[in-house]
Amino acid sequence: MLNKYPVPELPELELRIGIGYLTEEYRRGAVGNMPACQATDVQTAIWKKLEEGDEAGAQQLFLRLLPLIVFEHLYGAVAYKEILYRRGVIATPLCREPRPLLDDAARAELSALLAEVGPLFQL
Repeated sequence: MLNKYPVPELPELELRIGIGYLTEEYRRGAVGNMPACQATDVQTAIWKKLEEGDEAGAQQLFLRLLPLIVFEHLYGAVAYKEILYRRGVIATPLCREPRPLLDDAARAELSALLAEVGPLFQL
């Protein structure tokens, strides 16, 4: 016998691309999600609404966060670190090479997105 301890039965779980499919995954039985860390407080609020049965409220929060999610998909870790930096969570937004750069236009777009989403942040 390879393992003397019984393996518990686990629910089937399908994970996709982090937060981008959270509400759809929840409806299909997901019991968790692995989003990035730059907006975890908002993502947690969405999850809590889903668990409370407030799907409309969860969808409303998700749709407010969605433009920021799209921006993050364009820039990846550079966007995550810039958001964490602007939120005061980390001391510097610097990333290791190779990485895409946030030019002035991207920084301005991020500022506008954060002005919309910022009130949802709890930190």
